[in-house]
Amino acid sequence: MRSLRLIPTQQSTKRLKPQMFWKLGGVFLLAFMLSIPLHGSFITDVMLCSATTPAPLEGGSIKITLGKMLYNQEREPKSIAPETGLPSPLMPNETPDASLRKSGGWAASLKQIQSIVAIGILLTLGLIFLSSFVPALSGTHARTRPSHKKREAANLHKRRLKRTPECVTADMPLSASGASKDTATPAQVLAAPRSKKHERSFQQLEDLEDVLNLQDLTASRDDEYPMMETVEVPSASSAQVIWPAPSLQAKKAVKTFFAQGQFQLVDVTPTLAVIRSNAPQYEQYGDIPVAMITKTIVNDATVQAVYQAMITQTRLADPKLMLAVVDELPHYSAYQRVCQLAAERQTAFLPVSLRLMEKALRNGNCPQTLEKILASALSSRNVYETAGSVENPLEFFGREKMMATLLDSMSHLQHIGLFGPRKIGKTSLVWQLREQMAQHIVAYIDLQHVPRDCSYLYQIILDECVRDASFKYPEIKLPAFERTKGAILPNYSTQFIQHLVRVWETLKAHRHDIKIVLLLDEAEHFVPNLTEDEEGFSGFHEFMGVIRGVSQQYGFLVSIIVSSRPEISRIDTYRGQSNPGFHYYKEVFLSSLAETGCNQMIQNLGAQMGMSYNEEALSRIYYETGGHPYVTRQFCSLLAQQDGKDIEECCVPNRAKTVEVQDIEQAISDYLEQKSDYLESIWQRLSYIEQEILLILTTHHNSCALEDIIASDLSYEAKRQRRKAVSNLIEHEIIEKCENKYSIRMGLFERFLQASN
Repeated sequence: MRSLRLIPTQQSTKRLKPQMFWKLGGVFLLAFMLSIPLHGSFITDVMLCSATTPAPLEGGSIKITLGKMLYNQEREPKSIAPETGLPSPLMPNETPDASLRKSGGWAASLKQIQSIVAIGILLTLGLIFLSSFVPALSGTHARTRPSHKKREAANLHKRRLKRTPECVTADMPLSASGASKDTATPAQVLAAPRSKKHERSFQQLEDLEDVLNLQDLTASRDDEYPMMETVEVPSASSAQVIWPAPSLQAKKAVKTFFAQGQFQLVDVTPTLAVIRSNAPQYEQYGDIPVAMITKTIVNDATVQAVYQAMITQTRLADPKLMLAVVDELPHYSAYQRVCQLAAERQTAFLPVSLRLMEKALRNGNCPQTLEKILASALSSRNVYETAGSVENPLEFFGREKMMATLLDSMSHLQHIGLFGPRKIGKTSLVWQLREQMAQHIVAYIDLQHVPRDCSYLYQIILDECVRDASFKYPEIKLPAFERTKGAILPNYSTQFIQHLVRVWETLKAHRHDIKIVLLLDEAEHFVPNLTEDEEGFSGFHEFMGVIRGVSQQYGFLVSIIVSSRPEISRIDTYRGQSNPGFHYYKEVFLSSLAETGCNQMIQNLGAQMGMSYNEEALSRIYYETGGHPYVTRQFCSLLAQQDGKDIEECCVPNRAKTVEVQDIEQAISDYLEQKSDYLESIWQRLSYIEQEILLILTTHHNSCALEDIIASDLSYEAKRQRRKAVSNLIEHEIIEKCENKYSIRMGLFERFLQASN
């Protein structure tokens, strides 16, 4: 028995069934009978009022003949007291007829009937509520058996897996046109001839189609995945495992991505599809099965289940390539299973990020992105090698806490200065941060590729905001404004404020909490330097004042300055002019990866090439690289190329290599000989005092106290400069302090300094 996850459907309103009325009536009757012993005297009162038929007397009174029932146990005559409406003993010399004339028997009896009915109702409600608490008090779940609807859904699923002439199922083989021999699309399945045997199954399918069509396409990513119901059904193979169906928004993005890349997508099941292209450059791939896996942990078991589901339900014979669209970072065991499939079945199984597809749709480069994906799937490459920033979310590791910190700061309109050494991963972090802000308008500007004039910068920011808003909110008509071409107008900053506020007000009418976020990368080219050789951007002071003023006045604008130097928030004046950014940006320094994140990056990327690492080897790599992501990937790329093996050979499981400590020693020598350019650039960017401090650490075996770095015989000014240099080196994670001892963070950098000096 295994848990089968059903496709989510909308909750239907519960209606009270007719059988419930009979149950409530029975409970009420039982409660009424239980309440009668509490008022035993009432039996006598009722019989008093119903024993005989009343007859009119003189004066409008009523005569009731009660017989023996007007006497108590002592055989004394009784009457009905007019004050209380209850039977009372007869007075001497008083006849029953005379006593009854004083009574108001019906009114008194009606009061007791009302009290008994109220008690019965209360007891009925008490029994109903008590029955709902009995399962919880007994320690068992209230629903010990699958519900009727769940059993119907499970039976429907098993019937769909059977090949019957009356009902077309998803596991029929596909024809050349992409559908099954009869049909494979949901619309055609619903239009197929129906028999009485399968009428109920088709009704279930029609309900499912209506639910899928009624879902909101503009829902946010956090609200796209409803809760799934599970039932216990017998499973014959892992091909019957059903993972959560993707949202309509995600499915629409996938279809549009492949359509813009000249591929046609044909649905097989809610989570499986087949893509094909008639373009000549893609004929070699043939039919490619695609699985959409959302909100699911992707590990080796997931890959095996998805592979078997693709083979079973698409009926494609030995496909060359399989794609799995995922929104979570796969575990490295998933890539190990992928390599095994490539060796055993000669099939390339490639996870593809859903966010990467959405980014390509926004940037309008779907064909180029798809071509890179297909080329990487069927060609061998060293995945550790990277020339620029990390664009693929499946290759981005260890920054979850930093991402959460930045998102929280931006939600509170806190402007941020993101600083750190070169190649530490600032741009990669900003790119991934942009994908997390799906609800807000984001304008990313690379300042090193912009003319150094803020008048152009204003226009570029407006264009980026309009483009991002048009992609995220296509149903909103944005205000039109003219581009300022040619001569620069003297009031360009005023026009920028007016246009930006108009865009925000238009969007705010549809989403009240929307924000506009400016990501200004490579800001060291933007800020005027203290020296005369670099002027920075003209209009810098006015631009910073505009950003600060709009944010404070309207409360929708947030900016993130990304730079390797934090001067923009630390210097009060630039050449006699006040700096609007002084102490306005919250300083956030991007550090190297923690050991857990670094090991995750090493193992995930290495598993794609059939490489594995033991614990001792991982610890040694972290010591040598200090967790620096760029240096770590460079170092591991040498490990992948050791022994002169081709990358394609490394992907074969029976030739896969487990990296050990002795392999690390060889890679250290190779790195210092072949890839020490980055370490050289770090050394050249240091000041003379900082270089001197590093040389002192190397002569003291990379561990010395502050007294060894700052000698007591130095002047006050020299001591101050050295303290500042030590602070800068710690800030840029070149050195670290542990137990009042200072040491160089990267073992490779220490070896480089020893070899160079």
